[in-house]
Amino acid sequence: VKEALGSAIVEAATGSQTGAMLARTKGVIMNPNMELLFKKPSLRPFNFTFKLAPRSQEEGKEVVQIIRLFKQAMAPIQSASFLFLKSPFTFRLQYLHRGTTHPYLNLFKECALQNLTINYAPEGQYATYGDGVPTAYEMTMQFMEIEPVYNDDYENNDSFSSAGESEVPAVIGF
Repeated sequence: VKEALGSAIVEAATGSQTGAMLARTKGVIMNPNMELLFKKPSLRPFNFTFKLAPRSQEEGKEVVQIIRLFKQAMAPIQSASFLFLKSPFTFRLQYLHRGTTHPYLNLFKECALQNLTINYAPEGQYATYGDGVPTAYEMTMQFMEIEPVYNDDYENNDSFSSAGESEVPAVIGF
C-alpha cells in the first residue's frame, strides 16, 4: 500500500498514466475492480410524498401556509448588501414511535430540501372550495443529506440507549 501510494503521488505530480510506474517497477497493477466498488462517499437522497386534504377553507389556508413555509425554506437567502447568498435552511428529519426515535426505521443526518413539487389535482380532478383553495394536494419532497454516512457513525450512535444498551434487540441506524 505504501509503495502504491508513493507511486500514485509521483504519477499525479508528473502527470503520467495511472499505474504505469507500478507496472514498470514492481510488475503489478492496481485492481481496477476496486475503483468500481468505491470512488467516493455519496450523499443519500430521500423522497417523501404527503397527501394533504383539508376539510374546510380554514384548513385549506393552513395547508397553503405549510407549502409556502417549505418553498421559502428551500430558497437561498440574500445578504443585506445583495452581494452574497446564504445557504437555505436545513432540516433534521426523524421517524418517531410513541414520541421517541423509531428503532426499526433508518436515521437521517442533517438534510437540505432540494425539490418540492405540488400536485393540485391528486385525485385526477381539480376541485376547490368557494374561495379557490384546492380540496386536496399531493406534496412530494426530495431531501438530501448534507454529510455522507460513515462506518463509524454506527459505532457512535447512542441515541437509542441511556445506559449503553439498546432497548430493542437490533437497531437499524443510518
